[in-house]
Amino acid sequence: MLRLLQRIFRIGIEAEDDFETRITTRITNVVSLTMFMVAAFFSVIGTYLTGKIDFFVFSILVAIAYLMTFLINVTGYRTLARFMLVSTVCTHYAIVSVSVGPLSGVEFYLVVISIVPIFLFRRRERELIFASYGIVAIAALVMLVAFTRFEPVFQVSEINFKIGYYVTLLSLSVITVIVCYNLYFVSIRNYRNLREEKSKSDRLIYNMLPDLIAERLLRGDGVIADSHGDAAVLFSDIVGFAALSKTLAPKHLVELLNEIFSEFDKIAERRGIEKIKTIGDGYMAATGVLMDGTSSADAMVGMAKDMLRVVDRTSTQYGFDINIRIGIS
Repeated sequence: MLRLLQRIFRIGIEAEDDFETRITTRITNVVSLTMFMVAAFFSVIGTYLTGKIDFFVFSILVAIAYLMTFLINVTGYRTLARFMLVSTVCTHYAIVSVSVGPLSGVEFYLVVISIVPIFLFRRRERELIFASYGIVAIAALVMLVAFTRFEPVFQVSEINFKIGYYVTLLSLSVITVIVCYNLYFVSIRNYRNLREEKSKSDRLIYNMLPDLIAERLLRGDGVIADSHGDAAVLFSDIVGFAALSKTLAPKHLVELLNEIFSEFDKIAERRGIEKIKTIGDGYMAATGVLMDGTSSADAMVGMAKDMLRVVDRTSTQYGFDINIRIGIS
């Protein structure tokens, strides 16, 4: 049941929507559908307590208005739906306050109504937020006048009045819990999405850059520029790779290149040499730059020899006419 409700509340949310749009669309769905159920519920309870069929007709019309708000929102007219929701809620409870009088619990809805526009509209929609609070202020004024100047339209017995009061508070509590839960759910989901995206971004940075440089970059270091008095740099590229790309399928070509570079990585790790990056069929490594700061030209030459052997073995194993050029500085 809960999963079904979550799916319904997500209707109308597009994949390209930003976080604010997702929240406003979802909260509009949540409030409109919840208020629809409350109005439908009170069409029965309110009619029983007041003994007036007029209350039933009014509640049904209000329920239809809330349902229309939901349908307008999910069809893409989001701004109209949000503004309509605020207007419907304020009109609903202003009329109810006139009908049943003060201390019926209806006045507590004004507190919720005053908070709702903050979540319904985005920060840049200031005009709509001010307009919504204007409607809220009018509803509050109507309630105040109704409570102080007029007798209630419906005369309700004391016991029915108390029942209506507690039922109203219960319905308000349910609405508050549902809205708060959905705000929490959306916030947690967004936080998890952000963490997942950050993890992907971090892995990409570690794949593109040496570990020590990646750590400094993610730590927030400014310009990363170091000087090294004694360093050796190796750069190599596969000879015959361009010709091979015309005969091999892309998948097999990438697999072959990955197999060769994986062997190069093992050689670098074994000899204490830092892999810098790969570019296409090019492979770059250095010593005396990132690890302990000491350079070993012998280790770099030894790596170059090992790389030659790897390419020779691969060429013989698969029958490809490939070789390797290596430069050391």
